[in-house]
Amino acid sequence: MTETRTSRTGRQKQIAVIVERDFKILYTVGRFGLASTRHLSALYFRGINNTAHKRLRTLFNAGFLEAHVLLGSTSSTLYTLTLHGRKALAERYALEDELLPIPRTLDVADLKHRLAVLDVRVALVLATRMDPALRLVHFFTGGEVMHITQPAGFRVIPDALVLVEKDNQSALHLLEVDLGTEPLSVWEKKARGYAEALRFQTPLLDQSTWRILIVAPGTTRLTAIAKVFSMQIQVEHFRLLDLSTLTPETFLNQAWGSYSTSPSNTDQLPHGIPQ
Repeated sequence: MTETRTSRTGRQKQIAVIVERDFKILYTVGRFGLASTRHLSALYFRGINNTAHKRLRTLFNAGFLEAHVLLGSTSSTLYTLTLHGRKALAERYALEDELLPIPRTLDVADLKHRLAVLDVRVALVLATRMDPALRLVHFFTGGEVMHITQPAGFRVIPDALVLVEKDNQSALHLLEVDLGTEPLSVWEKKARGYAEALRFQTPLLDQSTWRILIVAPGTTRLTAIAKVFSMQIQVEHFRLLDLSTLTPETFLNQAWGSYSTSPSNTDQLPHGIPQ
């Protein structure tokens, strides 16, 4: 499907005075690769969509963000970083290596899955704000995941690698997000790949112990996937999270496991910016 973008010619040129929150927004969009009004509203505007929309439109008009309407007029606008926005961040924080490449196009076929992964990511960031003992260290996606898992000999590539710390204990989650569209035979293949990695105790990110976090919509789908996984993998090695009821509270209650590994180092990022 052809990408539909907000017209560049329709952008009202304006000069914006960038405040600290704006830089956090730009970094988040650059680190996430893309973000919707809904995600940014939850992170920076206390869920007040009208206020979020106005400020994001200002950043768009000033040339820091590109706006995309790809899933219909009733869906949230999606934002990606522009070269101008990337340059502003590089000058402010020298964080060029932290940002994902600016996408030339957005794959509509994969967009709902990417947004679901972002739903999990945003819920986790908000959960860390609710629980001071919980800290997000890394959230790797896309090519970042491949660069980490392939040298380790993984035959399956998760949707994300999520490293968190709680009470000075670190835990690594290998995130799998399902929208109910993949046949269970795909999950059987994934289960075999994960079972092999567990059998050889394959370390990732200096973590010798890790857990698979499976996020899918509804208990029926989660039960079906869990049945497939439990034939290959002991239940203590994976956790289930219902995407249809996902909130920061459900993440705190369901996704966190208290198993211990060695503490890890964290990158020094601007205060208050989600990774």
